[in-house]
Amino acid sequence: MHGVIRRGFADLKHGQLHYRVSGQGPDVLLLHMTNLSSRAFSRVMPRLEGLRCWAPDLPGFGQSEALPGQPEIRDFAHAIAEFMDAVGID
Repeated sequence: MHGVIRRGFADLKHGQLHYRVSGQGPDVLLLHMTNLSSRAFSRVMPRLEGLRCWAPDLPGFGQSEALPGQPEIRDFAHAIAEFMDAVGID
């Protein structure tokens, strides 16, 4: 299904993390800059043929729930690692 972007939510310890996924093939993880969301990759994802593209909304951005307290970069890294486990990305 070339060009089709599906959306979903992964259940993490802190809450739900929204993501977009498209394509088939080796997994590639697309991480947006702050103040954006996975929507930033909506036009490029369908063009990355031969790859399965995963674009999560980082915690607190887009439709993802925020991390508690005053999160640091390592907290975001742990949330993305947990997301990868939840959706089956090696």
